[in-house]
Amino acid sequence: MTTPCSGRRCAGGASRPGSPDAASSRANASVGIAGRGKVERTLSWVLAFRRLTVRYERHAASVHAFLHLGCALICLRFLRRAEAF
Repeated sequence: MTTPCSGRRCAGGASRPGSPDAASSRANASVGIAGRGKVERTLSWVLAFRRLTVRYERHAASVHAFLHLGCALICLRFLRRAEAF
């Protein structure tokens, strides 16, 4: 008779509760969640530019150029704020 958690991993790839694998996956999950906010915030800043939200250009080089331009404008915005303080 086999159980859903026979072997090293449980069914679905999850670790057994209380095992060393489960503890390490919880620790890695908390690090991933903290970094996720930074990534999502950055993507929201970049996608605020209309040309980057919907790809109107045919060539990838044009999209790449607008991405660089958007990032430069975001950096300029932060530099202006820092200069005001």
